Amino acid sequence: MDISWFHLGLLVSTGFLAGIINTLAGGGSNLTLPALMVMGMPAEVANATNRVGVVLQGLTALLGFRHHGKLDASDTGGIMVPTIIGGLLGAAAAAYAPAGIIKPLLLGTMLSMALIILLKPAIVAPPPGTEPRKVKDTPSSWWGLGLAGFYGGFVQAGVGFVLLAALAGTLRYDLVRAML
Repeated sequence: MDISWFHLGLLVSTGFLAGIINTLAGGGSNLTLPALMVMGMPAEVANATNRVGVVLQGLTALLGFRHHGKLDASDTGGIMVPTIIGGLLGAAAAAYAPAGIIKPLLLGTMLSMALIILLKPAIVAPPPGTEPRKVKDTPSSWWGLGLAGFYGGFVQAGVGFVLLAALAGTLRYDLVRAML
């Protein structure tokens, strides 16, 4: 695959913008995946390639929020275990799944999340003053976090919205805390 100056500029500018969007709110993959596919990459290759940038963006955001004292890490281990287990299972499933199911899964998830946010916003936006729960005290959070991890391992694009629903829905994190 030949990369022209136009394609290089497209990738750099889209990656930069997506990094900002992912750090602040999530959803930057909605820019980078189409950019990679416009360059001629098949959906499954673009999806896998996109994950490299997402990992780096996540690590940069984590370090930045931690450096500025904006990251409460008291339940990080509890959140990470089911999410990583789900992610590993999702990545393994993606390696063997037919390429044709990625697009419908992504579209179905995005539409489902949009409907949840529109029709049942209390699921992802607990009332002000709601005390967040710990994973160890909320067994149902394992299912939500594991499912978010599975989806992230399988497709990745839009996983922030699924993870937001798991954190706000089961652990009752407010939107600011859930996005950190």
